[in-house]
Amino acid sequence: MDWGQVLTIIFGIAGFMSIFMLLINRQIEMVNKRIDDLRQDMDRRFEKLEKEMDRRFSALEQDVRELRQLLYKVLEVETKKEK
Repeated sequence: MDWGQVLTIIFGIAGFMSIFMLLINRQIEMVNKRIDDLRQDMDRRFEKLEKEMDRRFSALEQDVRELRQLLYKVLEVETKKEK
């Protein structure tokens, strides 16, 4: 085997490897894009969930305040009746 054949084989392998690496790089970029899209979607969903939970907790806090006021009124009336 002479040097011409060796160089041809080396360049062929190098070319094949570079094409293979470009394809792998493209796949990695596609996966990264999918991950970024998923991250944005999850962030959007968590923000929506957080707003919904805040709304429900605010309504629950208001209900507890109203119940507490009613309870105070009931206990206040009972203590006045006992005196």
